[in-house]
Amino acid sequence: MVFADGGPEMDYSSDSIYGCADTHGDSQQHAPRFNEVVERVTRNGIATDASIVDIGCATGGLLHAYKAAGYLRVKGVSLSAAEVGFCQAHGLEAELRSVENPDRRHDVVMLSHVLEHVTDVQWFLAHLRRWVKPGTGILYIEVPDATHYDSHLTSVSQGFNSEHINHFSLKLMQAACVAAGMEVVESGSAEAYFHSPNPSAIVWSTFRIPAPHDAELRESIGRYIEVLNKQMEGIISRLDLKDIPTLAMWGLGQSTDLLIGAGTIDTARIAYATDTNPSYHGKTIGKATVVSPEEFAPPADVPILVCAQQSKDAIVARIRELGLPNRVITLED
Repeated sequence: MVFADGGPEMDYSSDSIYGCADTHGDSQQHAPRFNEVVERVTRNGIATDASIVDIGCATGGLLHAYKAAGYLRVKGVSLSAAEVGFCQAHGLEAELRSVENPDRRHDVVMLSHVLEHVTDVQWFLAHLRRWVKPGTGILYIEVPDATHYDSHLTSVSQGFNSEHINHFSLKLMQAACVAAGMEVVESGSAEAYFHSPNPSAIVWSTFRIPAPHDAELRESIGRYIEVLNKQMEGIISRLDLKDIPTLAMWGLGQSTDLLIGAGTIDTARIAYATDTNPSYHGKTIGKATVVSPEEFAPPADVPILVCAQQSKDAIVARIRELGLPNRVITLED
């Protein structure tokens, strides 16, 4: 890459030139290039209710272009309060937000003439990908084409912009994005008019963020869920507690939570409870305060429900060691 080294660090919250409408705004001079960007991004089919965000929205030219094209959910984000205020004053949705703080995933994410300003490209792209819906979302990035600076130079005022840190070719812009885990969808080069009467060369690409997918894992988890469902259905069909008015519980683990959630265990009927895990002691379930096994003493006519499966036999043996004559109900009953 070609990049500026050692220049002054810009504070885009306060002193960027891009908060000025004459420089980077929504005037008629800029409208054609904004319309071209919208056409590039949407020509392969973007629904009008898609969530679209322009990161580094300046004074909202792209947002106006999307709204004019019929897109309903369009928002700009910026580090600059001046830019956000300008957009809001002109009827656009905009908010102060940094790239490392995404609000959510979006269908379309725009990055128009921003990446050349970024000090740490890979850090920025790692956060940028978190704005895009994996698999279906589109990321559009446009930057100046550094390979054509010489052929588009008409005055020294077009020399190196003090805010431009990175100078990209299409190849290297794409390489940076691919290194950050993005896939190129489309790309191209063009000329665009900014604040000069002469065109500038630009390059652009659209990217997708591949959705992680492992078919074998998906299938195995599906089989796992089927086995769990069959086990739960078997337990629920065997475990008939509706005629038991008062119940004692041994064990407050995940199995108990699942059976309570399924409605198989009515917590209102639980009057006594124990667990070997001391972190449960003193907590309540139903009418019961959870005690240690040594303190567990339900009346002899109250059945004890043991929800643990793997340690069932050891728990039943412990109940008898404690001298409790109660009927014991297990999940295999």
